[in-house]
Amino acid sequence: MLSEFAHYGGQRVVVSGTCAEYLWNGELCREASTPLEPRSLYGLCKATLFRFLESGAARLGLSYAWGRIFLLYGSSESEKRLIASTARALLEGRPALCTHGEQIRDLMHVEDVARALVRILTSRVSGPVNIGTGQPISIAQAPTELALRAGRPDLLRLGALPPREDEVAVLIPDIGRLRDEVGFHPTLTLPEGLQQTLTWWDGHLRSVERKPERAS
Repeated sequence: MLSEFAHYGGQRVVVSGTCAEYLWNGELCREASTPLEPRSLYGLCKATLFRFLESGAARLGLSYAWGRIFLLYGSSESEKRLIASTARALLEGRPALCTHGEQIRDLMHVEDVARALVRILTSRVSGPVNIGTGQPISIAQAPTELALRAGRPDLLRLGALPPREDEVAVLIPDIGRLRDEVGFHPTLTLPEGLQQTLTWWDGHLRSVERKPERAS
């Protein structure tokens, strides 16, 4: 696909990468120094494409950048993920089951992720660029904020689920390139992004309730 893009006159390409490409060792993930040692097939596929682009961009005559997205959330997200499952449980009046939440992460709203990718595309930055807020939090802060905004802190159950066996305590990016070279700063704070997400889920659940059942 990249070869065809270049063949038909494409000049600059920005690809969405992932933090799953990195070695997760609890240290700050830096584009220039953190090894690429993915644990998952998803991360392996992304890292392989990155290496192809890194080695082939000059030959193809392409300017390129690679946005390594860390943890994002927002509307239309899979209901199996933390923010979505918590928001839905709270809005439906069910206990919101979570792990202890002591893990340190960097959460960015999907709209800010999209803005960052556009800003990278229109910049002259080359190579990998971490995409995150630069404001690490404990995972527990997000569902706690959601529960307060939904008016149901009584439903939050931190520690009800065990953490995954392969869970790392810290997974956060160095966003120096994004901030200093690309000149990007997130628009939404975590409380604003969570409120927007909660509002979306509320509207989504109401629309599902209003849909008429199909006749058999």
